[in-house]
Amino acid sequence: MVKFLISVTWGALLAIVITAAGPADNTSWQAFVKETQDGYVKGETAVMKLADVVYLKEGQFVGIRCAEGKPAYRCKLNMSGYLDSVIVRNQEGKANIEQTADSTAVINITEGGAVDIGRGLTLLTSVQNDRVRVGLFAETHPALASFKGVEFFDYDPKWRIDGTLVRLKTPKKTMIATSRGLTKKYYKVGYFEGEYDGTVIRLPLFINTKNIKADSFALIHFSDASNGTETYGAGRYISHIDLKTLGDAEKRGATSVAFTLDFNFAYNPLCAVSPHYNCPLVKNSDVAMPVLAGAKAPAGKFFSGKF
Repeated sequence: MVKFLISVTWGALLAIVITAAGPADNTSWQAFVKETQDGYVKGETAVMKLADVVYLKEGQFVGIRCAEGKPAYRCKLNMSGYLDSVIVRNQEGKANIEQTADSTAVINITEGGAVDIGRGLTLLTSVQNDRVRVGLFAETHPALASFKGVEFFDYDPKWRIDGTLVRLKTPKKTMIATSRGLTKKYYKVGYFEGEYDGTVIRLPLFINTKNIKADSFALIHFSDASNGTETYGAGRYISHIDLKTLGDAEKRGATSVAFTLDFNFAYNPLCAVSPHYNCPLVKNSDVAMPVLAGAKAPAGKFFSGKF
């Protein structure tokens, strides 16, 4: 029996919104670290429960293949025609999830797409550009037991960088290469500019849609001189940067607004701990010095140098 679950966003580790003022102390940071750690291991679609993933083009479908006598986490998403009871199709930007024995369900992915398919397995679907992304999560995945969490540098207020958010007049479409050899479409909508110890920091702001709305949030990808040693080799992200204040400034005729960027909130791409995720590769977003704040390099075989 297919059961619908509460809507879950892929890799939604972060619900802490970073506003123009930034957090006043490390209380928000402590909550951020806890949410990040919990996101790896808690819930039906926790990061470390992901057993397999595929990206379906229009018209493609995938089934679930489970070997007899093997644990559920060994089940795989299969596009070669060997199908068990559940099939997922990409039909015009929606994931059509069929249980061939007794039901068919179409999930509107913009509203969430987590489905319990039994045997301790959950399917999670979403749209990524022109593809439907299908992930298979296993409640008893052995990665849960071996995962020791991600360490963070102690909160350090010196890494709260005062600067400016500047909006571009027209969002610039940018195709960014990913760790799985695909591309993700982003729109560069502006940049953050500040200075630390005499070094200018200038980092682009990206969103997933061309139109900035009142509730839009931006993502920063960045690399720095600590990558590959103290921090993850492929760079880190800072997300949920609230653009509302920038929009409010524009209403007053301004194209920029004062902003404090807090590197203590830097976190690792999910590719740092699992081979199944599809992460944008950091490019042309370098910070010349080591940024010893935020997430440290993860332990284990998925830690590597730059892609």
